[in-house]
Amino acid sequence: MDVLKKLTTFITPPPFRKAPKAGPVQWREPGPSLATILKRHLVHFLAFPSLDESEAQEYLNRIKRIAQEKGFYLTAFELKNQLDTMPRSNADGKEYHKARGYVLAADFLLRHIRAELEAIKTKSQSVGPNVFSGYCHEMISCLLSGRNIMRAVEVPLFVVDELFANAVEETDKGAMYLDLASQMLESDFELVSQNLERATAEQARRTQTKGSADTPTPRPSRALTSVVGPIITYLEELHQDTKDVRSSFLDLATTWKRREEQRAGAVSPAARQVERLHDMLKALENTPYRPYRAFVSERLGALLHQAEPERARAFFSSAAQEYENQGDRERELSLRKLSGTRYERARATFLRADENERAERVQAKIAAP
Repeated sequence: MDVLKKLTTFITPPPFRKAPKAGPVQWREPGPSLATILKRHLVHFLAFPSLDESEAQEYLNRIKRIAQEKGFYLTAFELKNQLDTMPRSNADGKEYHKARGYVLAADFLLRHIRAELEAIKTKSQSVGPNVFSGYCHEMISCLLSGRNIMRAVEVPLFVVDELFANAVEETDKGAMYLDLASQMLESDFELVSQNLERATAEQARRTQTKGSADTPTPRPSRALTSVVGPIITYLEELHQDTKDVRSSFLDLATTWKRREEQRAGAVSPAARQVERLHDMLKALENTPYRPYRAFVSERLGALLHQAEPERARAFFSSAAQEYENQGDRERELSLRKLSGTRYERARATFLRADENERAERVQAKIAAP
């Protein structure tokens, strides 16, 4: 109560004491808005034919500094608004390279998403499902507007892997992290599918206009559907897989709670973590998405490498093989950056298992064009 009394006194002068007369109001002219500041640099940033030019890099750095000062989400939102309404070229007929602007907006949104996830870990904050889903939609939409469908698939999957890692490390929040991962995958599947539909419809329209009015509507390009179609199937499978894993984590949470209630003696945090990782690995036994199993096996290896080095090497070897197999599948889907990351992790984990020949085999895949 004393604290409340002091705070009230500080905010409002007591009735027996006259409030000091207010001095003249110092009117300050408002500075330029974020939209105005951003537009000054954006039109120049988009006008350069190549980002390799030093001036283009200077404008890029200016926009990044604005985002750091004003906030990544707010800057990304304004950036996207301006890109959506900009013409294709300036008054001199010079083309604006708007795709790079959308990719930059997506990068700012990704930074905001990661900041939100870090706040969940370190500050025990939460993010509502609808809010997080909105972030995902905006980021993926920007990536697709950046005319790189592979990036629009790979970036969300990197975030999904990070969310699963958080679920393993913080088992009490596991289901929540996997729920966010499921939302990310749902957005990705939905938006990439819609993008393919629009692209094929536009392609059909253009082909139609080249022929006569009697020409039947052509089918979508086989080249387009053969590349993107399997990726959409992959995203759909992964989305369902993640929902199943979330259900398994909910069941495990019940099992762990019951086990702790029935446990007679105390157990060390490290022993409890090893025990729970074994439970996870068993639950993930039939999970098609290999990185989930790989990450759990790798964590077990890391926890056991001093006390039980032989078992640790076995877990490292299993994890490395899972990473390599996943890299092979993603390489077939032309997800080169994603597969390259899997191969790098597989190589490093094979080395931890003292399997140098298998590590060299993976290195050859990394070096392959």
